[in-house]
Amino acid sequence: MIAGITPTSQRIPRYPAPLSSPCHGWQLMRWLISTHRYVLPIGMLAGSGWMMSQALFPWVLGQLIDDAIAVVNPAAFIFWLAAFACLAVSEALFGMLRHWMAVRLYADSQRLITETLMSRVLRSNSQITQQFSPGTLMNHLSFDAQRIGVAMDVMLRGSASVVTFIVVAILLLQISVPLGLIILLGLPPVILLMVPLWKPLETRATHEQGRMAHLTTLAADLLGGIRILKGLGAEPIALARYRRQASVVRNAAVDVARLDAGWDAFNVLIPGVLVSIIVAVGSFQVLSGHLSVGELITAFGFAGFLVVPVATFGEVGNKWSRALAAANRLCTTLNTPAKQPAQASDSHLSDLNWLGRQTGLVFADPSLVEPELTRIKANLAHQRPDLSLLSETQAFLFHGQLRDNLQAGQPQPRTDSALTEALWAVAADELAVRPGLDGHIRTRGQSLSGGQRQRVALARCLVANPDILILTEPTSALDAYTESLFISRFFKALHGQTTLIVSHSDTLLQALDQVIFIDHDGNRHLGHHAELTERLREYRRIVSPELSDS
Repeated sequence: MIAGITPTSQRIPRYPAPLSSPCHGWQLMRWLISTHRYVLPIGMLAGSGWMMSQALFPWVLGQLIDDAIAVVNPAAFIFWLAAFACLAVSEALFGMLRHWMAVRLYADSQRLITETLMSRVLRSNSQITQQFSPGTLMNHLSFDAQRIGVAMDVMLRGSASVVTFIVVAILLLQISVPLGLIILLGLPPVILLMVPLWKPLETRATHEQGRMAHLTTLAADLLGGIRILKGLGAEPIALARYRRQASVVRNAAVDVARLDAGWDAFNVLIPGVLVSIIVAVGSFQVLSGHLSVGELITAFGFAGFLVVPVATFGEVGNKWSRALAAANRLCTTLNTPAKQPAQASDSHLSDLNWLGRQTGLVFADPSLVEPELTRIKANLAHQRPDLSLLSETQAFLFHGQLRDNLQAGQPQPRTDSALTEALWAVAADELAVRPGLDGHIRTRGQSLSGGQRQRVALARCLVANPDILILTEPTSALDAYTESLFISRFFKALHGQTTLIVSHSDTLLQALDQVIFIDHDGNRHLGHHAELTERLREYRRIVSPELSDS
């Protein structure tokens, strides 16, 4: 079950029920509707009042002509002019309230979609980022969330169109039964003719959104590797690839636009035919004496106004078809099964007393690294749940200030001196001066060198101060001098903290309390680095190839 969204003081309090999992498009839309039990009814009432105020203008005009102008009645003239003014004020007030509720509904639906998706992505056992590209997720947060929000917004005008249509039909029946029957019997078939177009539009919109997600992913990859592309001189190839994908997106958009154009033409043509029939029948009834001039003007006004609700019905179908396509795509992502927690099992560290020590791990077979670390973490979670653990496997930095990167995830901000000390401990104290703690870091740390990114990530580990720290190749991007300086400072800053380091660096392994070497046969060898180097040829070949050759 997806957790409900915690209400904040910035909006009307409401407590959404959890969204069931697995979900589908209609389920997601119903869930969004249920979360707006205050905004939606208020918006529907305001929308009905706004559209009814517009619809009644022809009726008031007809009454003014028949009761005041035709018989020259000043009192009636003033009365119906006042009615006009009241309708104008009513339309303005209801229109403002409807727009306010529509914007809230649109923005809040987008926010709920964003929070729901991100809460699932950020779960520790989430596999969404492994199964879906960043472009797909960005497409959910932009295009899909926007289309769902538009569909929620258009519901207000859709419900108002239904109410207005019924009221206008009743008024037309009172004026003329034939005119009322034309509306009651002619409009429902028009709406039913629109329904078969919904499914093709939903299908084409789904295809278009999928192609757009691929294009977004490609653009992100190209921008992220622009320096490499320039270094290889591969810009023309990359540009040609982007143009091919953009052409696919354009063709998918044209398919949707072609159906949209037919839909819009249908929305204009059919109501226009109905209006023409009403005008013809109404004119014949005036000539035959069954309608007054004021009633004819009212009928003409109603006929012209009915184009609006009929077009709104078409717009509701159009927007909801697109929204359902987006909701189905979003649910496909939300339904991604969570990663099953690793079970506690024997690892090469199971019977070793490595807690409170600085231990190195060296693997002859690199494919064993991830399974072994997974077993170690599972065993710690099972046996020592009271200990906090931090595993730093890659130097990922966030867009923003250096200060924010260093204290990311911390409940309380750290002092400048604590952050500067952490940078000093990883031999990155020059970053405290330039760019400085308030300096700007570009996305993924692209404004820093590889070694600087690595050291900032290690400084972040020191700021977090976990009970157990697991590092993977922490000095791989450092030159020999910087690595030596890092080692001389980093382990002093740990103060005997439990540290497990996967590394093949001869210099780093020398500074550790003990080293565990896993050979190709899966056998475990424990000892100090110097001891293992002297005793094991395979270990010596991996960490000190120059000694192995000699």
